[in-house]
Amino acid sequence: MSRVLVLIPSYNHAPYIEERIESVLRQSFADIDVRVIDDCSTDDTMQRLSRYGDKRMTVQRREKNTGSPFFAWQSALELLEHAGHEYIWIAESDDVAHERLLERAVNRLDAEPGAAVYYCHSWSIDERSLIVGHSINYLKRHFAEVNWERAFTMPGESFRRVCLVKGMAIPNMSSAVMRASKFAAAFDPKLVSFRLAGDWAFAGRLAAAGDVIFDCWDGNSFRRHARTSRQQCPMHKLLFEYYYAVHSAYGDNPALSAEFEASFNNVTNMFLHERPALSDFLSYGMAISPAVTLKAMSFIVRQKASRAEPVTELFEPREAS
Repeated sequence: MSRVLVLIPSYNHAPYIEERIESVLRQSFADIDVRVIDDCSTDDTMQRLSRYGDKRMTVQRREKNTGSPFFAWQSALELLEHAGHEYIWIAESDDVAHERLLERAVNRLDAEPGAAVYYCHSWSIDERSLIVGHSINYLKRHFAEVNWERAFTMPGESFRRVCLVKGMAIPNMSSAVMRASKFAAAFDPKLVSFRLAGDWAFAGRLAAAGDVIFDCWDGNSFRRHARTSRQQCPMHKLLFEYYYAVHSAYGDNPALSAEFEASFNNVTNMFLHERPALSDFLSYGMAISPAVTLKAMSFIVRQKASRAEPVTELFEPREAS
């Protein structure tokens, strides 16, 4: 029975899938169960995957595309329940890992049983695997209160308050290894509807389940290219996902009220600037979370009124520019 479930959600990443698979199979920590779940790719991903004969690796191809990587996350719940893995690593199919990533992660998680997740710094790489950036620039810009030049373990509630209520402070989930029990407790089935901010919303729930270990080490590489999952998303869905993610990080802790207000106001500024169809926003949001939708509407109406602008404009279609 392997200790780590390595889940690889895959969709149309044929040019990168072999580099990803090889970076997983050559890990110095070899006690792994690798499950590739392909979301009905239309390129030659399956042909490339068929070349591997490693007994630790299983490939599953969906007959119909789901449109969301979080369906694969949901599938992992059943695997974890029946196989008894201690940890889970979601290794996105276009990213690359240092060969010692799992070794370092498992050692830290073993040593700190109260931790829900371990993660490290990430290089940004392009289509040719050339380095084009680093996660420290993003983290310093958005979460200046934290020293990202040293390793630390932070209580999950503090991580939510200091970081996640403001944005996604785990820049790439491929850099994270999670305790399986905490992953299962944190997963929200509503995430399968999300396109862009599902990982952020999940991180808020995950941090509520335990401490967060940050390793100041460059153990992951995040691919930036035209085929990333951060594709165009309808604005009403994008904004609702942001509201939902902030709300997930906030939880029910009254100590987070100032940060929550600031973050919800930031998303509201985007809403009033972009002016998505309110009917679409309400329909989508109410189907997923009436509580988050109504909270968002209270901020939207309040901020609209503070600008001395007619609230009725929210219900009028925006003219095409």
